[in-house]
Amino acid sequence: PDLAGDLRQSDLSAPDMPRALDRGTDPDGADPCAAPTERPLLHFTFDDIGHPPDTPLSNEGSTPVVAYLKNAASIAAQGRCGGALLIPPDQDDPPHLVIPDHGDFQLRVGLIDLWVRFDRHHTELKDMEGIISRDAVLQKQGGHFALLRTKEGNILARLQHQGGGAGIACVAASFIAARSWHRVQVAFGGNARLRVYLDGTVGTAQTNDKDWECGSGLDSTLGVGIEGNQNPWVVGASTINARDGVAQASLPLVGAIDELRLYGSRGKL
Repeated sequence: PDLAGDLRQSDLSAPDMPRALDRGTDPDGADPCAAPTERPLLHFTFDDIGHPPDTPLSNEGSTPVVAYLKNAASIAAQGRCGGALLIPPDQDDPPHLVIPDHGDFQLRVGLIDLWVRFDRHHTELKDMEGIISRDAVLQKQGGHFALLRTKEGNILARLQHQGGGAGIACVAASFIAARSWHRVQVAFGGNARLRVYLDGTVGTAQTNDKDWECGSGLDSTLGVGIEGNQNPWVVGASTINARDGVAQASLPLVGAIDELRLYGSRGKL
């Protein structure tokens, strides 16, 4: 983003986790655990339960990269499909998964598709929660991207334009209960505007003068992709306060992520 602002990693208390785990439903009726019909660039199923940290985690997509579990991030059972990337609370160093940069990610158009589970209600948050990020602070090149949950409970996608400024797309999600799985998709670039979907429902595309808040107004991200950005991907946290090119995580999610996919097209979105 253009400015660091006053964002900080929150000191959050451990969630009160009920025993029941809502696995959610796929909005398009397809089996979310089935192999994709179009091979993604990135595809992490997180089924290698107990995978050791700081060792390569294979990408089942077409891009020849591997990922690494950092800090207390782990792959555990009770995912949406088999295992899942688990981000536990109250860690001194934010747990996350890091995926190094690759030339395949210079995308003019694309789709991010994942399942996320928040293990606390948004009213318990003191700050935003990062879901997936390819961002850095004090940078003005285009293509910087962040997907987060706000303190108000909304799912917010931010895509930076060349020269600074950004398009924001939000979907209201304050109804989300703790420990339930939800599908989040972000479509960008091409001949369409930035769009974020929650369980198949499209959010509003907008810009405002408060860079990290949902507001009203016209979206200005028509045709903006993530090319020009050479930062690593961080999953389960945010890099909005990171130095350029560094996987410096903050604002960690407390919960889990499953079936992470990145495509080089928007599909039907």
